[in-house]
Amino acid sequence: MPKQKGLYVSLPKLLTRQAVDILMLGYVMGYSDSAPIPILQIRKGVEKFMQRMDLQEDDYPLDSAIVTYYRMLGEYNNFAKYKKDCKKIIK
Repeated sequence: MPKQKGLYVSLPKLLTRQAVDILMLGYVMGYSDSAPIPILQIRKGVEKFMQRMDLQEDDYPLDSAIVTYYRMLGEYNNFAKYKKDCKKIIK
């Protein structure tokens, strides 16, 4: 049996998240990148996402969403680092 590619091994953790969490990650990353001081805009970005998606606090708690954002951002950064390392090996 062929060995599974490392790229596919690190990818599932990020993609097994709920679809709404993945959407929130992308939305908030885009929102915070356009802000003058990105780190201060995370809470506001999540609030804007919830407003845009018509999510209520009972359905999608703000504090929980912020924690999820930071966890997923870490997973994304790990995946991006791994992908960058793979490109170095291929060259």
